[in-house]
Amino acid sequence: MAEKLIVYSDQTRGRIAPEVYGHFIEHLGHFIYDGIWVGRDSKIPNIDGIREEAVAVLRSVSAPLIRWPGGFFADCYDWRDGVGPQENRPVRYLEHQDGDIEPNAFGTHEFMRLCELTGAEPNLCVNTATLTAQDAMDWVEYCNGEAESAITGLRRENGRKEPWKVNYWAIGNEAYWRHRPQDYVQRYLLWRKYMLRVDKDLRIIASLIEPTWRPEPFSPHEDCLQEVVCGIRGNMEMASLHLYSEGDEGLDYFQEVLGGKGAERLAEIGAETEVILGANHVFTLLWTQDRLASAVCDWARSFAKPPVA
Repeated sequence: MAEKLIVYSDQTRGRIAPEVYGHFIEHLGHFIYDGIWVGRDSKIPNIDGIREEAVAVLRSVSAPLIRWPGGFFADCYDWRDGVGPQENRPVRYLEHQDGDIEPNAFGTHEFMRLCELTGAEPNLCVNTATLTAQDAMDWVEYCNGEAESAITGLRRENGRKEPWKVNYWAIGNEAYWRHRPQDYVQRYLLWRKYMLRVDKDLRIIASLIEPTWRPEPFSPHEDCLQEVVCGIRGNMEMASLHLYSEGDEGLDYFQEVLGGKGAERLAEIGAETEVILGANHVFTLLWTQDRLASAVCDWARSFAKPPVA
C-alpha cells in the first residue's frame, strides 16, 4: 500500500527560531584576512574594509546571527588588542596556528560593522583560557555599557558613542579541550556572575560536550557532561553543542553537512543529553526557564574542504 503524507496547514506545532540559520566566522586560514576583511585601502571592492561580496552573500541568505571570534581563536584572543587605531594595534603570535600571526586589524568595531551591514545579530565568545572574568566583564561593558566609565569612554574615544547591546555571549569555546569539567564549572559561574553585573539581560551560552564524544586528555571520563550540567544547574540560557562528522563513504560534503544524516545526529545528541539529565535528577534544576535553548554553534565535516562553486 502506498504511503501517505498529510500536512495540516492550519495547525502550528512550533516556531523555528531564525537564529538556527546563524553563521560562524573565525580567525583561521584566510577566513578573516583576505576573506571577509580586505582592508580599507584594498583594490577589492569593500565597505569600510569589509569585502563587498561577503556582505552581499550574507545579506542574500538573510543571516540572522554571526558568531565571532571563535572557535579555538576565542581562547587566545584579547579583545583590547582589536580596538583603537589600526596602526596602534599589536601583532600577536597565534597560539592555535603554528607560525601564523594575528594583526588584529579585524576587531570588535569591524565585527559589529559587519553585523550592521548584513543585518545579523552578533554573538560574542569570551576567553576562558588566557584572560580573566574581569576581562570578560570589561568586554561586555565596552559593547553594552551606557554609564560614564573608563571602559565606555574608551569605546567613545574609538568612535562609537552608543552601545551595541550585544545579546548573545558564549563563555568559552569547546571548553572540554582546555578545562577539566570542575574547572570549567568554576570559571563559567564566575565569568557569568561578573558579566551579568554589567548587563542582566544577557543570554549566556554554556559550552557542553557532545555526549558520545569524550576528547583526550582533559575529559577522558564518562561523567564530563554530567559534572558540567550538575555544576551549572539553572545558570544558563543556552547550551552549546558542536557536531563534526568524520566523513561517511558515499556522501559528498553538502549531503553530509546539510542532509538528513546531520539532522539525525543532532537529534540523537539531544535525546542522549535528556537521558543523562534525567538520570542525574538535574532536569528540573537545569530547566529553570520555560525552555532551555540548544545552540549548535559548529556543524561541519572535520578537516573537509568544501567544493568550490
